[in-house]
Amino acid sequence: MNRQLFQNDFLKWSEEEHAAQPSTHVRYKTSSVALLSFFGDTPLDKITPEEVERFKTTRSGEFKTVRAKGKGVRVKTKKRVRPATVNRELACLKAVFNFAIKADVVVRNPVSRVKFLAENNQQTRVLSHTEERDYFAKASPILRDVARLILERGRARKRSIRSGLRTWIWSGECCKFPTVRQRRRSGS
Repeated sequence: MNRQLFQNDFLKWSEEEHAAQPSTHVRYKTSSVALLSFFGDTPLDKITPEEVERFKTTRSGEFKTVRAKGKGVRVKTKKRVRPATVNRELACLKAVFNFAIKADVVVRNPVSRVKFLAENNQQTRVLSHTEERDYFAKASPILRDVARLILERGRARKRSIRSGLRTWIWSGECCKFPTVRQRRRSGS
C-alpha cells in the first residue's frame, strides 16, 4: 500500500472530511496500523480481492494487543481480534480505495467484492451467587421483584416455552407473558 498516499493524503483528507465526527478519523488512524503492517508497500493497484480476503483471515486469527505499563510497547493478550474490529479495518481500506478512485490513482475497489464478517459480539454475563445476593440486598423492592422475575424466567425457559401461555403473579397483579414458539430446524 502506498504509505505516502495513505499517511499524507488520505489521513489529511479524513481529518478535514470528518471534522464533525472526529471519532471516524481516529478509527481510520487506528485501522491504518494493521493495514500498513499487512499490506506494507504493495501498490494499491496490485491489491486484489484475494489479498483482502487473506488480510481478513489473517487478522481474524491474530490476538489483541494492549499497551504495556510504562514501556510504550504493545503486548499480545489471550483474546482474539473481534469480527467488528476486522470489519472497521476493512471499512477503512474501502474508504482508502474510494479516496484513491476519486484521485484517479486506481480504477477499482477490491474491498467492494469482499464480504464483511458477521458481527455477533453479544456476550452473556453470568452473575456469581455473591453478585446476585449483593444485588438483592441493595435493590429497591420493585427492582428486586423485576430481577427475581427475570432470573426465574431464565431458569425455567425450557419449561415455559413448552407450556404455551404462562401466568405470572407480580405485585398483586396478574401479568401474562406469551411465550414464543420456536421452529425446529430441519435436520436437527
